[in-house]
Amino acid sequence: MTSDDIPEPGSEQPGLTGIVPALNEEQNLETCLESLKEICDEIIVVDSFSSDATVEIAKRYTDRVYQRKYVDYRTFLQFAMPRARYQWLLIVDCDERVSPGLRAEIRARVDAHGWGDAGAVGFRMMRVNHFMGRRIRHGGWDDDYIYRFFRKGKGGPRDREVHPGIVIDGPVEVLDGVMLHFPYPSLEDYFTKFNRYTSAAARDRIRSGRRVRWIDRFLAPPFRFLKGYLLQRGFLDGYPGFVLACLSSMYVYVRYVKMWQLQNAEAIADENRHLLDSNEGGGSRARLRPPRP
Repeated sequence: MTSDDIPEPGSEQPGLTGIVPALNEEQNLETCLESLKEICDEIIVVDSFSSDATVEIAKRYTDRVYQRKYVDYRTFLQFAMPRARYQWLLIVDCDERVSPGLRAEIRARVDAHGWGDAGAVGFRMMRVNHFMGRRIRHGGWDDDYIYRFFRKGKGGPRDREVHPGIVIDGPVEVLDGVMLHFPYPSLEDYFTKFNRYTSAAARDRIRSGRRVRWIDRFLAPPFRFLKGYLLQRGFLDGYPGFVLACLSSMYVYVRYVKMWQLQNAEAIADENRHLLDSNEGGGSRARLRPPRP
């Protein structure tokens, strides 16, 4: 992880660099890298000191494996992208798979367009989402278009922690192939990420100047359920659609609670100090109460 790993601007070779951020992804990483190895001229894996076999699996596919402390998804990409030795970048998460049709399209674009071409500098693709063993076609998970394939220096992540996405600087075309997405194989996987995502989303909103109103905390969560399950027809996805609508509602609620805590952090700290410095809350009586056996 030295500056020697970063090529001089403009010295990149024609070809494709795949970039994969990873954290404890031993169950997903091998399948992800298998979908990349045929079309990438190199693969960069940035690992956040995984405690499982993630690094060992990554080294079977590439010698460009870096380890960095996790800050957020954006900083992973900002670290990895300058280190690409090739002119085109393809960013793939461990829970994603590049479908055969999309692989063919991407490689055809790489082989056909040189660095100095005046054509598209980025490409939009559809991501097909799966949950609880089935494809989700409704409830806000449909029409999920992402930007992950672009020329080096012509794209980068937005300035936010959670789901930053990629902003492309120049002409964009649409690809026909799809990215397959398996974000939560089980509820355990969902809740493993839940706390990190809601905290990051709360910080992003507070930094952008958003403030929490009472209507947000009490009405936004049920509205999110009704929107996903009824208005966006999540009920057509069967029981997984119902579960997703419930989880989305809970996500919104917890995000707003965390925003409220950040928004009122100073007042909460003052109240806690007041309680500690006084006898409120039964502090003196608690000292007189005999210990429980």
